[in-house]
Amino acid sequence: MVRSGIALIELIIAIVVMAIVLMAVPTMMRMSMQSSSVGIQEEAVSLASAQMDTIAALEWDEQNTRSEGYVKILDVGDDDSAPSPFGYGRYPDDNSRYRIGAKTMGADQGQYRRRFEDTERNASLILGSEEGNDPANFDDIDDYNRFSYSISEQNATGYKFPYTIDINVSYHSNDITDNSDPSGTSNIKVVTLQIHESTNHTDIRFQAFFCNIGETKILIKPIQ
Repeated sequence: MVRSGIALIELIIAIVVMAIVLMAVPTMMRMSMQSSSVGIQEEAVSLASAQMDTIAALEWDEQNTRSEGYVKILDVGDDDSAPSPFGYGRYPDDNSRYRIGAKTMGADQGQYRRRFEDTERNASLILGSEEGNDPANFDDIDDYNRFSYSISEQNATGYKFPYTIDINVSYHSNDITDNSDPSGTSNIKVVTLQIHESTNHTDIRFQAFFCNIGETKILIKPIQ
């Protein structure tokens, strides 16, 4: 009569295989956690990028108007004191329509080039929303100053985790390498956007710089 059973060598092989599997479990768990963390970061970066795109589509300041069909440069507090090589002020004097360094072409050649308003029009000293707390009504980038909101887990937006977004807007020194805050207005506004996801302790900070440069009106084919 033959009895079936497990040979010693088979038992040893089974033990070795189980040991290898058990040794691999912590590594697999760690890789899974890292993958989840990267996914959260990518989702947060995507959310931050979408929010920055929304802000970038707005006017530089509440005082911007579309006179003559396009936005012009605004006067800022540093104009008179800024050194001329940086081109912050008007040229050749305060009554000029052109920024220092701009080529002042004739009306038939460059009437739509970036320039100031005919009379002084200053950028807003106080930053914040003039239209309430509904972002649907925001019309310039600093309306988002001190604006916060939350995205809930698995809500209509499709995000997997709950995020909190805090946005602040401030003037930045005209010298981009100088991080000191100007005492008044300047030609640069910096938007700081912070995203926090508490479950996995994810924090991401974005900054974007927006400049007071007006815009160029696209040349239009004359009507015959």
